Amino acid sequence: MKQFFFVFFLSLSNLLFAGYKTTGKKVDGEQYLRKKQQERITNDLVVKERLGELVKKDIILTNSDGNGFVLGDIFQEKNIIPWVVVFVYFRCPKLCGTVLDGLVENLLELRTKKAGRDYRLLIVSIDPTDTYQDADSYKKRLSKIYREQFSGKKKKFNFSSEDWTFAVGSEKQVTEFAKLEIGFPYSYNKEINEFEHPANFFILTPNGKISRYFYGIGVKNSFDLNLALAEAKMDKFRSTLEKVMLYCYRFDGKGYALHGLFIMKIFGTIVLISVLIFLCFLIFSKNKKLNQRNN
Repeated sequence: MKQFFFVFFLSLSNLLFAGYKTTGKKVDGEQYLRKKQQERITNDLVVKERLGELVKKDIILTNSDGNGFVLGDIFQEKNIIPWVVVFVYFRCPKLCGTVLDGLVENLLELRTKKAGRDYRLLIVSIDPTDTYQDADSYKKRLSKIYREQFSGKKKKFNFSSEDWTFAVGSEKQVTEFAKLEIGFPYSYNKEINEFEHPANFFILTPNGKISRYFYGIGVKNSFDLNLALAEAKMDKFRSTLEKVMLYCYRFDGKGYALHGLFIMKIFGTIVLISVLIFLCFLIFSKNKKLNQRNN
């Protein structure tokens, strides 16, 4: 029996710590940096939800036309249109474009919602070196891609300065908006010359109250987004379970895929705890019987 439990624990330990073994093979530098980047995003860059809170209205940004504005200009009590807010940067190699692709695809699936009437989008760059010219070029390029990509859809996605605002700002202003007001974390990695950030977009009420956090690339179905926009329009908010679920996934460059090793470790931990409880029960029962015999 003792040998069985020894072999069992040894096998289980190998399973739990399989991801930390070294193979002895030559490590690809770029692949290693990407892996470390993903680990940092997952472990350190965690969104801090501020549901139900109003964002500050005096934060200054500049739109793609070169005109400055404060958040109070677009988040107003008289406004009846909720906002979809996304933080990206205009030279992002993969993730930012993938997030926007997934979001716009979801918006196109909404049958009763129309850009400019039922929602507006605010895309803000987290890179302080981005200019309004960069925002304008990015907006024009994406507009062309989306019109071509979704030309077969029954409902076309319309682009206008009011309906889809691309904005830039100083490091201080954007940091305050993204990190402090929304709770969206990001940092600049000098080793790979890129910004590290999670995949999120946010729903705000017409007057700028944080109504919903979405995690990952797009949403599973358009109904969830439709409901979130309807709730935001009514000045409501609710929490989400996607934050917990995202820990089970890893971004592979194309999207978020189920991370098998992570799931195995969770399952292995549960099994280990169950076995320990069972062993404690056996030991306790055995000691109880011995005490009864001695008495």
